Amino acid sequence: MIEVKVFKNKDSVGFNINGHADYAEHGEDIVCAAVSILSYTIYRSLIVNLGLEKKMDSKQKDGFMSVRVSARNEQIDLLFDTFIEGMRSLKEGYGDFIRLTLEED
Repeated sequence: MIEVKVFKNKDSVGFNINGHADYAEHGEDIVCAAVSILSYTIYRSLIVNLGLEKKMDSKQKDGFMSVRVSARNEQIDLLFDTFIEGMRSLKEGYGDFIRLTLEED
């Protein structure tokens, strides 16, 4: 199962993704592929579109990705809200393979 945790507080926002869906064989797993593309899209958008590389901590390895942005504004919030909606959509269709947790302070 893939566990996605998104967190927001007044000064920062981010997410942790851990695990594998095990929906299908490696290379054929559409749930893992969907989670990967959503997570890498927001990661790249934060860097390329918003220029936040210096305000961002990230870690990536097989089955794990963590991103934390030490800033909040409307653009950042919109990207994260879009990311959350994408994950909610995946959870609706593949709830046995993904767990989504939202933490807001």
